[in-house]
Order: sequence, then structure tokens, then C-alpha cells
Amino acid sequence: MVLAELIIYLLLNNLASHLTPTPAKAISLAGLASNWKFVFATFWRAIYFMLFSTAYYFFSEYIRQAGRTAELEKDAAAKTIREKQTMLELAEARNANLKSQINPHFLFNTLTYIYNSTHRTEPRSAEAVRYLTKLMRYALECEHGPELMPLEAEIRQVEHLLQLSRIKQPNLFIDFSYDEGVEKTAIIPLVLLSLTENMVKHGNLSIPNDPGRINLAINEGLLRVETVNLINTGLNDSGFHTGLKNIEKRLSHTYGERSEISYGIKDDYFNVQISIRLSER
Repeated sequence: MVLAELIIYLLLNNLASHLTPTPAKAISLAGLASNWKFVFATFWRAIYFMLFSTAYYFFSEYIRQAGRTAELEKDAAAKTIREKQTMLELAEARNANLKSQINPHFLFNTLTYIYNSTHRTEPRSAEAVRYLTKLMRYALECEHGPELMPLEAEIRQVEHLLQLSRIKQPNLFIDFSYDEGVEKTAIIPLVLLSLTENMVKHGNLSIPNDPGRINLAINEGLLRVETVNLINTGLNDSGFHTGLKNIEKRLSHTYGERSEISYGIKDDYFNVQISIRLSER
């Protein structure tokens, strides 16, 4: 191919040289006869530029390969760093898992001891410890359990939370109702419990004729959760009110557009409404 390229270049160059008109000589085909000096010069010029272009090609290819090598080395270094970071995070996770197994075990043993020591002399305090233990155990089970859990267990924990709250605050009035069969509905845990805790912490639930309300309803695969309570106008209102924001983020992460949440104050009542489409339409 190189030889053919040289011959074609020679013929074209020779033809162009003889057919180019000059002031002293008109165009003629007679000058196409062989001229070795012209041939040698033409070959030399062709080889010169071929060598120059070849050198340029290899140089540019070297630069490209060097850049690719540097990029691969960078990726390999980043991969090594990620692997080391993953190993470090795995080791931290294992340590955290061991701590999460040791610390609750110690805590529950301590709470059991307090309950056994006080259930005869201080029955109300002992009952508070018992409900608190159940709530904490459920929270830990949710942390290490499946992503979705039946509402039945959380409904029981809401009742425990209300019992615990009434030990500390006897005049606490909340009506808790739910449709038949809603207990078997599986959703992300700690939503209902967090809403109830928010009501107890921030609401005014001391009026018997105007209690707080928690209602669960399900119809054709659509779960609705609603809480209503009078707002607390007192000064004893601590906390940063991040519970509802956390619920909103968890619902969005799990259900996306299949869930909606709205909350706000209207006519001295704080209302929260959540709807979850349990399956794709």
C-alpha cells in the first residue's frame, strides 16, 4: 500500500508538473517522459512527509495512551480508596451491631430489675417501666426488622404509649378508632406511633368533651391516617417539631407519589392527614 501510494503520488506530481502552463512554455504532454532526478526528488519529498506524519501519529497516539493510562491509574486508586472505606464502614457497622446487641440487653435487664423492685411498693411507677420497656423493644425491632410491618403491632404500641402517658398525665383524652381489618395492613413502621407521640407532646388533650382523635381507615387499597387535636397554647412546648418532617421523608422514600401527607393548624386544631396507596394501580 505504501509503494502504491508512492507510485500514484509520483504520477500525479509528474502529470501536474508537465501540464502546468508557464509564460515560456505552453501545456504539452511530451514532457511526461521519465526524469530520474525528478523521480528521486519526488520520492524523497513523499517519504519525508510520510515519515513526518507517521511520527506525528505515534506521538499523538502516545499522548492519548498516556492519558488513558493515567485515567485508569486514577480509577484504580479511587477504587482502592472506596474498597478501604467500605471495609472501614463494615468494621464500624459490625462494632455498632455488637453495641446495639449489648446495650439494649443491659438496658432491658435494668428495666426488668426496676419493675420487679417497684411493682409491689410503687405499682404506677412499675407499670410505667413496663410500658416503656415494650415501647423501646418495639422501636429496636423496627430498626433491625423488615421495611414494612403489619399495623397490628404498632396499634398495640400506641395503646401502650397512651397508657404510659396517662400514668404521668391522668387527664389525657384521645379517641383511637380504626376500621376492621386494618391491623393486617403492612406499612413502614413508627408512623402511627410518631403521630401519637406528637399529639401527646404538643397537643392539648385535657378536655374530656373535645378529645384528640386518631382514625385509621382503609378502602380499596387506600389507607388513610388522620389525627386531630387542640393546639397547646401553654408555654411548656419543647422540641424542634422534626417528627412530621421525618415521616414525610420516609413516606416519600418508600412510596413516592403513592403517598400524601398534609398538616397544619385550622380553627385552633392541629390536623394531620396521610394517605397511602398500598399497591400500584
